[in-house]
Amino acid sequence: MKLRKLKNMQMEECGRCKYKARLIALGLGVRCTHPDNQKYKLEEDSQTMPIIISRVPSKCLLQDTGQKKKLILHIPHGSTFVPETFQVLEGVSLEKEFQRMTDWYTEELFNFDEAEKLVFTYSRLYCAVERFRQDKDESMAKKGMGVCYTCTSYGTKLREVSSREKVFIKSTIYDVHHKKLETLVEEELYVQGSALILDCHSFPNEFLAQHNESDKRPDICLGTDSFHTPNELMKKLRDYFEKAGLSVAINEPFVGTMVPLKFYGKDKRVKSIMIEINRKLYLDDEFGKNKNFNALKKLILNALKDLI
Repeated sequence: MKLRKLKNMQMEECGRCKYKARLIALGLGVRCTHPDNQKYKLEEDSQTMPIIISRVPSKCLLQDTGQKKKLILHIPHGSTFVPETFQVLEGVSLEKEFQRMTDWYTEELFNFDEAEKLVFTYSRLYCAVERFRQDKDESMAKKGMGVCYTCTSYGTKLREVSSREKVFIKSTIYDVHHKKLETLVEEELYVQGSALILDCHSFPNEFLAQHNESDKRPDICLGTDSFHTPNELMKKLRDYFEKAGLSVAINEPFVGTMVPLKFYGKDKRVKSIMIEINRKLYLDDEFGKNKNFNALKKLILNALKDLI
């Protein structure tokens, strides 16, 4: 008796475990030698070749790798470090720019030992790794806030950046950081068959008109992507923070989340969501930690634990 042929399982659904599996042709499916799939053989299937499978095997290592799933915490804006070559124009207050543009203490707020953490060690004023590499693709480049900032958060001139310096920053800092993130995702895909990126940020309660943002100022902003953010993931985090008494907005004031370009819009195994924390929750007027810092840190830690 022939079994009903189902839609073939695609390579992106396969955990590529110790059993051999290979792509037979783009879009056609996966051939797998997993013993749990042998009962799905069709009469016309070769007895010597791996069969095309239409499902994840019940005992597939994709479902049980023996290793815990790891979140990938991407923390791009928490540093104030700039090299000695970074010189602002006369009259520009670098301190004020740091105060407004730094995601203060995000490395501490998003602290989870069971996660892979990628922290960018330069200030975004020197290299903004969450901008598109090419100015023509980046809307904020028109405002002097592309990969290499030339304008302040007030819209005034920050500094001069030569073409040579831009090439240096992009090739030695920007590209290296993105390759690190891409590698972390590839490793998680290899081990677990999926990857979850949490893009970790904070934002000022003050509206920054120079940015492409709404004037809405919730306690928590969750940034999503229609391809890479499952609706259940967004709802889970939204409900968690709302239950804690915090106001939550989706894609307001900031939109989207970080996904390496290699996977962007192509691989649904790569999931991502941005968490933006309103700095009024944890900063005092001098940009130090206020009395709520530790409680907020614990709240975030429990949210992260619940995602693995």
